[in-house]
Amino acid sequence: MGKFINLAEEKFGRLTAIERVANNKWNKAVWLCRCDCGNETTTLANHLRNGSTKSCGCLQQEAHITHGLTGHKLYWVWDAMKRRCKNEAHRSYKNYGNRGISVCDEWRTDFQAFYDWAMASEYEEGLTIDRINNNGNYEPDNCQFITIAENNRNQRRTRNITHDGKTMCISEWARELNVPKATLWKKLNRGWTIARVMDSR
Repeated sequence: MGKFINLAEEKFGRLTAIERVANNKWNKAVWLCRCDCGNETTTLANHLRNGSTKSCGCLQQEAHITHGLTGHKLYWVWDAMKRRCKNEAHRSYKNYGNRGISVCDEWRTDFQAFYDWAMASEYEEGLTIDRINNNGNYEPDNCQFITIAENNRNQRRTRNITHDGKTMCISEWARELNVPKATLWKKLNRGWTIARVMDSR
């Protein structure tokens, strides 16, 4: 168990730590904090210490009013990116925040900065944000916009298979062999090789 660090009365952005409360389900330290706006909120101790949480949410609300872009599709890209890295209740947290993936300071508290980078990176509707290094953070030097199909191939769960010098994911092999993807999965899970699938057609 890690060493207890007393954060009581320490200031983190707009938040002042009041008292430690029950650990979360991953046994991470949680603190009750008072925001300068008057609200109280709970957050992880490491989020306070690394600067990822600086208010009860009022900072983000003020940013929304300032940039006037909350209806833009990129706003939802930005919001979802932050939630899967920070919100332990998010269905994808285990693949992002729980793996240590975070959003850089430049983007985390400033949607306008993210929007400006996206526009300069030739964002178009229908594209999705992708981390070049899958173990790296969301930051300008490690992100790009790609199509959903490209993103699906790059996901960690994608299974790539090499046969006769050619490497492709399951979906691509299914198209190549003209067999249903589900059928190909079943045969491969039974230990079949691509060569055997070819011979059985």
